[in-house]
Amino acid sequence: MLVCKSESASGSRAQPQGLSQNIRSLDHGSNSGEIAVRLKAVANASSYELRYAAVGVDNGGTALTWTTEAVTGVKTPVTLTGLRPATTDAFQVRSLGKSGYSDWSDSATLMCT
Repeated sequence: MLVCKSESASGSRAQPQGLSQNIRSLDHGSNSGEIAVRLKAVANASSYELRYAAVGVDNGGTALTWTTEAVTGVKTPVTLTGLRPATTDAFQVRSLGKSGYSDWSDSATLMCT
């Protein structure tokens, strides 16, 4: 897992930092080609969109083709399947509220196993 918890000298745990303003964590799934994405809740959001793409080394690290998934809640992680092992993928999320969609979050990346 990319998100670390730290302990202070008193032994209490600090809250984990997220990978971006809306992505809490990225974890390898139980099978090859799976990544579990845990999102952060946004106040008054009715739903979310998660997008992901393989990041190309040959074109300067820019995401090639985005795949978008609708997400209705953040209590359980979204498990993405069919990703290519040994490929780094970029992940972004945006929320839908009364005024429309937010901007896409900063990208968080993870190499799939």
